[in-house]
Amino acid sequence: MSKDLNIIRSGYESADKEEFKRPDHTDFMTSAELKAMRWSGVRQNSISEERELWIDGEIKFKVSFLAIQMTDEKAWLERYAEYFGLPSVDMLPPAAYGN
Repeated sequence: MSKDLNIIRSGYESADKEEFKRPDHTDFMTSAELKAMRWSGVRQNSISEERELWIDGEIKFKVSFLAIQMTDEKAWLERYAEYFGLPSVDMLPPAAYGN
């Protein structure tokens, strides 16, 4: 085996032995973990491709990423306003966050 192949092979073997640590963020937690910790917030669920509103460990509603994208966030904002009994809601532009 050539020297270059040995380097690639040894690098592959060491990478194969590394332990993967899941990010400690709610987007990566399971529904059971969020329920157990009675989490509240908005989660981007990349597995179901939905944005979810959680309150006290329960999903109150979810909207598909496709619906959000097709309506330029309006589908999410309308559902949010409806759930909380608000006449309307709006999102701040990215500049408001200093981005």
